[in-house]
Amino acid sequence: MADIAKMSKQEIARYIDNSFVLDPADNAEIYKTYTEDIKKYKFGGICVLPYHIPLLVEEIGGFCKENDVKIGCPIGFPFGQNFTSVKMYEAREAVRIGATQLDMACNVSALKEKRYDYYRKELEEFAKIGREYGVMTKAIIQVQHLTDEEIVLATRFVAEAGIDQVKSSTGLNVGLRPNYNDVLLVKSVLDEMKSDTKMKFCTGSALEAYAFIQLGCESIGTHLGVEICEKLPLYQEQVRRAVPAGVVK
Repeated sequence: MADIAKMSKQEIARYIDNSFVLDPADNAEIYKTYTEDIKKYKFGGICVLPYHIPLLVEEIGGFCKENDVKIGCPIGFPFGQNFTSVKMYEAREAVRIGATQLDMACNVSALKEKRYDYYRKELEEFAKIGREYGVMTKAIIQVQHLTDEEIVLATRFVAEAGIDQVKSSTGLNVGLRPNYNDVLLVKSVLDEMKSDTKMKFCTGSALEAYAFIQLGCESIGTHLGVEICEKLPLYQEQVRRAVPAGVVK
């Protein structure tokens, strides 16, 4: 499990999917804000709306490929309630224009209505596209709208389908962000299944990001990628001062 106390800014940047999907930004804003950040920090990935992918591919596609920075976008965003056929078309089209990872919003209504066959079939089709095109797949289960029992079911379905990562949420519901218990619940299911599926959780603060990583998250979805990297030394110093001498080695 990751040890935040020993990480460098560059190492923690690899956990971050820096996202810009909540505001109607234009290409100029995306270029100014994100291309330089990507070059400096070499995040694990960047997530933008489909409209902006061609710009990133043109401007920094080569850099991203050389430095293993995934270019991603959401599918069925934000509520996942499009027809499955529409979501799969959207996924293929995103890959066609240059996306190398896809974050699909699952259909929460289908899960709550106990239409499990529908929910699982959609995940299976999504996983198939990932394998077909060699891109990373992430399924957004929207934990803030689910009971614990539904979180367990959704996580199990995602893992059984062979999706690369189970993702907590879209980040739209600021007042209903995922919490530590959600991380532990998802992790317990994946551990019990001995699954290769990893966890991606969204966060709106650096402290929460550090905690999620230490709890076992492989990816952090956030618009605060730069802040999370830059605040790391201060956090590490505060931790060292708070722990009695001889405890941290």
